[in-house]
Amino acid sequence: MELTFEQFKEGWNEILVAPFPQTIRLLHKLANRIPLYMLSNSNPMHKEHWEKNFAAELKPFNHIFVSSDLGYRKPEVDAYLHVVEALNISPEKIVFFDDLADNVEAARVLGMQAVLVRSPADISSYVVSSGLI
Repeated sequence: MELTFEQFKEGWNEILVAPFPQTIRLLHKLANRIPLYMLSNSNPMHKEHWEKNFAAELKPFNHIFVSSDLGYRKPEVDAYLHVVEALNISPEKIVFFDDLADNVEAARVLGMQAVLVRSPADISSYVVSSGLI
């Protein structure tokens, strides 16, 4: 199959689906109460795409740590340690959400409170039960 770079880029970015509206609303509420950060396994093309097309949805985050910038990927310990050091906070004070069990387990090993996300309801349930909102 022959593709131009632009055709490849368009197809590559199509795997990024739209965020869940209820999660975005929740993030905006949380951003008024606690600092929010993201650790994403991503690449420069996807980063450029979501920064351009999902800027409003990403606005609640104080900073986004991207694996291609860090040189480490989840579940590598160094990815989490980079974030802990950058935030200058103990891992126990971090609540980490992820949809992959390996990533959640790696966060727990470091002492983070970690939640496996199977649906947006998992995030809201944790946030409500922990008293964050």
